[in-house]
Amino acid sequence: MIDIDIAQTFLKVAETSSFQLAAKGLNVTQSTVSARIRALEERLGLKVFERSRSGASLNAHGRAFLRHAAAMVHAWEEGRRAAALPSHQGISLAIAGEHNLWTRLLAIWLLELRAALPNAQVTAEAADSDRLVEGLKHARLDVAVMHVAPDKHGLIVERLMDDELVLVTTDAEGSYEDRYVDIAWPMDEHARTQREALVAQVRTTIDLGFASVNYLLLSQAAGYLPKRLVEPYLAAKRLYLVPEAPIFHSGVFVVRRAGADSPDLETSLSILREIASRAVRGELPPPFWNMT
Repeated sequence: MIDIDIAQTFLKVAETSSFQLAAKGLNVTQSTVSARIRALEERLGLKVFERSRSGASLNAHGRAFLRHAAAMVHAWEEGRRAAALPSHQGISLAIAGEHNLWTRLLAIWLLELRAALPNAQVTAEAADSDRLVEGLKHARLDVAVMHVAPDKHGLIVERLMDDELVLVTTDAEGSYEDRYVDIAWPMDEHARTQREALVAQVRTTIDLGFASVNYLLLSQAAGYLPKRLVEPYLAAKRLYLVPEAPIFHSGVFVVRRAGADSPDLETSLSILREIASRAVRGELPPPFWNMT
């Protein structure tokens, strides 16, 4: 097992590309930094840095180890903060979701969770699905929300809702054929095949997540996006629904570790399920930039 000091030192050298600057940032001697990196490389049986007169840079082994070292340090910091909480504030929850799900969904969950559990220590993050599953399996996360259901080994997977994908356009008359953009959004294979069969001239393919709506507005384009994202723009008449266009669905799943249940975790899940129901009914509050 690699101790936290070694992992922190590795990250600081990777950040500064210098043993000397890393030592200064960590408030230790340069010989201490060298000894820690040497211990790391001996433990791994691999070199992680390429040394030169100009400094130190990560090699392929170091780049592969970087994410895991960061996760180790993050877990340590979260554990240290949780342990330092007063006994009456010992509740700790770590929630996460894919980037696309925070807009007008998980952000509201976080706000309402803070209100329901004011004494809890809550951490929240956005990450890709692989990192979310890894965080659950390593007990770094309590709950994660994602578009694709993972393998259930040691995990409890619940279908939370379906994101309704609608075809929107910047043309007030509902035209889209001359401006259609293929937006990469998670959906099942049947829906993807149907969407690709649309008679439209694809000018551009984008994978920008929630920023896709901004691209449509800037480029005066059209494409499929979740209704929860575009509702404020439909109401403001900046985007328009394409009449009689087929509607597709993108599943949203909430995942937690098996056997990790607690009253506070169940409270967080109940709040999330209620918000998901409001999202399906189109009853989410407007985004902060649209509030008066």
